[in-house]
Amino acid sequence: MTKIPATYKVCIVNNKGVGKMNLEEEALNYSKGKEAVFVENLTGTCEDLEKLVISSLDPCYERKMVEQRIREVYLWAKYCSELHGVK
Repeated sequence: MTKIPATYKVCIVNNKGVGKMNLEEEALNYSKGKEAVFVENLTGTCEDLEKLVISSLDPCYERKMVEQRIREVYLWAKYCSELHGVK
């Protein structure tokens, strides 16, 4: 049996295969999967950037501002993806 990625939801009718989905449900499931992948990648990238800043810069007001802006970027990007979806 083929393994279905966890990021995509599929309705199973019986052991013989995948049940019928209307086009709207299929599109919604696909876009939700893309959004989950985007948020996962965004989280990893922001965490890596924050680690780089912390390990490279001495503690100071400016570093604190950089860390705050990284969190703002994360929150704005996540909000935008929830509001408008992802490409």
